[in-house]
Amino acid sequence: MRFKKDDIKQMRSHFLSREAWVKSRTKKKEISCPECKKEYKDMTSSKIGMMILNGKPNQHICNDCCSLYAEAYGIEDLYIHANNVEVEREELVKEIMSHPLNRRNEYYLVSIKDIDDMKGELSKLAARQEREDYLNSIDTSSWVLEDYLKEQYSVIMDANWLKDVSQIEEYFSEDYHELFECGQGYYQDEAEKIVFIDNKFYCVKMKAEIYSAKQDRGDRLYWVENLESVTYSEIPKPEEKMKITCTYNFSVDLLEEEQEALEGMLLKYGVVIQKEV
Repeated sequence: MRFKKDDIKQMRSHFLSREAWVKSRTKKKEISCPECKKEYKDMTSSKIGMMILNGKPNQHICNDCCSLYAEAYGIEDLYIHANNVEVEREELVKEIMSHPLNRRNEYYLVSIKDIDDMKGELSKLAARQEREDYLNSIDTSSWVLEDYLKEQYSVIMDANWLKDVSQIEEYFSEDYHELFECGQGYYQDEAEKIVFIDNKFYCVKMKAEIYSAKQDRGDRLYWVENLESVTYSEIPKPEEKMKITCTYNFSVDLLEEEQEALEGMLLKYGVVIQKEV
């Protein structure tokens, strides 16, 4: 064989237009394959191959001889490699598009050039599927939250969307604006919630990024712009608060708003108000 294995850096069949190559060459040795000596004009393939040689000019060669070198030397034909990659990419696109958790469209997937990136997309879907199967396998039928935990501590138990501690950050990141009290002249940048997961209690602490704007009248207006952090830690089961029943009488009449303010303060401390009819 004319070229040694160590001389060949890269090889690709079906690379150059056969007709254009023959028309643009004047030397006889340039219009025939250097290996088999067949003239390119007599070949049926529309393209011929190319070799990149170490320390030498690039070399034209026919497709059949490219196959010969690939078989004899084990050199990769980049044309075949590209075709194999394209076939593999098409198969990956079909597999990803048929996956029930896929949210990518076909145009996005086709735009991914690196085959490893395509495989990465499929791996992500497999990981999501594994996680979803795990969450679906969790039995929440034995989870029971006592009434006082909801009434006194506003403990959250969501057996559909909060089955595992790994879901806490995502759960509170979905709709966090209502967790912080913000308005004109006041704001809250930290909030806490207690959640009940798998018969355990967790204190969830959230911190928000607060933005504000000056108003034409009155105090500044504050609002939550972003959720900065969500952290949690396991805590003991909150104990039931003691309820106090009492009767109170006043020797003076109270305005309605004064009575509401007084009762609101009592309720804040867990006092049960019983009114005489």
